[in-house]
Amino acid sequence: MLKAYGFGDYFRGLWVSESDEREIAMRLRVDSSSEVLCDRHTAMRWFSDVSEHGEIVWLGAHAPGWTQIISLSGHICGRVSLQKALSEAGRRVLGLGWTDIDGPTELFYLENGQLIDNITPYHTDPASLGYVLSPYLRDVPFSETADSEVTLNSFLKVVEKVTEGAISSEWFDTVHNLYRIPREYWSR
Repeated sequence: MLKAYGFGDYFRGLWVSESDEREIAMRLRVDSSSEVLCDRHTAMRWFSDVSEHGEIVWLGAHAPGWTQIISLSGHICGRVSLQKALSEAGRRVLGLGWTDIDGPTELFYLENGQLIDNITPYHTDPASLGYVLSPYLRDVPFSETADSEVTLNSFLKVVEKVTEGAISSEWFDTVHNLYRIPREYWSR
């Protein structure tokens, strides 16, 4: 699914239970002067594993009460310190990463600055998984061989169930805010 939107090499995304995109941008420590409202095609011009311009994120409303953040260059969405900061004050954060080499790494869930639950590609028995995400695993297929595509689609299906929002072409075809985050803000 993500490959259809141009994420053929890697994807790092977060979903935050906060509808105030300005609040999210502030917590990300974005350079506010870098804000560009743009569509996916424009945003994907920044898609790169690394960037001399710092970290680039594209964020927008995902579902009522939820904002989606996609890392377009760099690895900002994978930084635990950022995930914890976004989940403070009662917010929930779901996140996942995927590379064409390793496949999906895990689906994780944070709340109030703490990692509460996670699912790895090798979990095939929903009863053996964490307690917070377990109710969302009903009717979500997992591959016994940790098949990369099946696992990624399963992780995305869990995100959709938790957030009650679709990860769809509608989101990817809508304009959202693109920001630069100076490297030094999240370098430690």
